[in-house]
Amino acid sequence: MKVKIPKNIRVGSLTGRVEFKENLKVDDGWRGDYNQRTGILSIDPQCGEGINATFLHEVIHLIDLNYECDLNEVNISRIANGVYEFLKYNLGIEFDWSEIETATHR
Repeated sequence: MKVKIPKNIRVGSLTGRVEFKENLKVDDGWRGDYNQRTGILSIDPQCGEGINATFLHEVIHLIDLNYECDLNEVNISRIANGVYEFLKYNLGIEFDWSEIETATHR
């Protein structure tokens, strides 16, 4: 089953506009980013297979921020990878990225 990644997400009081940001890994050293000030959740589209786990990683950051869980980066990655594997291998869920646009220069 395919699930569309929405253009906008919400976790509690936090919202995020999901967009692709080219060369995020090359320029900043990571595959995804959530900027709480701008409300933009950026994903480098060149993540390959890791794009889905990267998206979930950033969503876990929103959960962590909203619910003040105080998770570290390693634990966020572990949880995101586990959730992705559960969704994919047990529920057959695939993410559809067709609605997500590439960021324009600001």
